[in-house]
Amino acid sequence: MSITSSAEPIYLDLLKQLEAEQRKYGDALPPAATEIQIAELQQAAQREFALDLPQGYLAFLRLSNGLEWDGVCIFSSSKTTYAGHPERTFFDLVEHNIYFRDPLDMRDYLLLGSDDMDVYVYHLPTGMFEVRDRVPFDNLYASFKTFDELAVHALKRSLKLHE
Repeated sequence: MSITSSAEPIYLDLLKQLEAEQRKYGDALPPAATEIQIAELQQAAQREFALDLPQGYLAFLRLSNGLEWDGVCIFSSSKTTYAGHPERTFFDLVEHNIYFRDPLDMRDYLLLGSDDMDVYVYHLPTGMFEVRDRVPFDNLYASFKTFDELAVHALKRSLKLHE
């Protein structure tokens, strides 16, 4: 798969680096989400949570419909299987959020992904993208103004380029 885009997000070079790393092991990034998949995801988010998804997250899906590598995951638009690995299922944003947001105190957050230690969330009241400990969730590790900044953090973790 070759990643190209007319508007270059700040994480594009890291995504290309991850793509090259995956190729070494016979893996690949998921293909870009189609506009139909994006529209279906937006409709499902409206139906289930009555919210609009962050545009930066949707732009990421237009390059790679999710991501999972070395413990780092950014959820895809829908449940899919890995190319060449039909026994493996790729994480789906809406399904994960149905369970994640079930406790009422989590309704202010949209879960976008995770890594081995943390969760990546969008804090709806502030519009901030956050990295929080899985347990205890109250521990805020990092906060970003844009999804692109969160994606840089996640990709650096995946590539072992810790900040």
